[in-house]
Amino acid sequence: MQEDRIKALVEISALRFQADQARLAQLHAKERDLRKNLQDLVQQRNARVASVIKADDPATIAGADVQWHAWVDQRRKAINTELAQILAQKSDCLARVKRSFGQDQAAQQLLKKVQLTQRRPRYES
Repeated sequence: MQEDRIKALVEISALRFQADQARLAQLHAKERDLRKNLQDLVQQRNARVASVIKADDPATIAGADVQWHAWVDQRRKAINTELAQILAQKSDCLARVKRSFGQDQAAQQLLKKVQLTQRRPRYES
């Protein structure tokens, strides 16, 4: 009876650990995507600045170039804000993963201990 309860505890702790790991993986993927977006924006901006901008450039004349740079700055700010939120969530999630891992290991050790004590023959003197 006790062993069945501990087996259920082991299953629950394993499922919780797996769920926490999956959540951490999702956050890691979001972080990677946001960092990639930031990198792309910076590269596009640098490429535009590095290109020879002539006084008769249509984007410069129309003022679109200035607006585009303002949009890039705005977008980078929004991405950085979202990235900071993801990093905070990731930190919390990592702590949950560590805790659920410890709980899972403890439950597995408890099951092993119970199984060993039940298998040992009891000698009476």
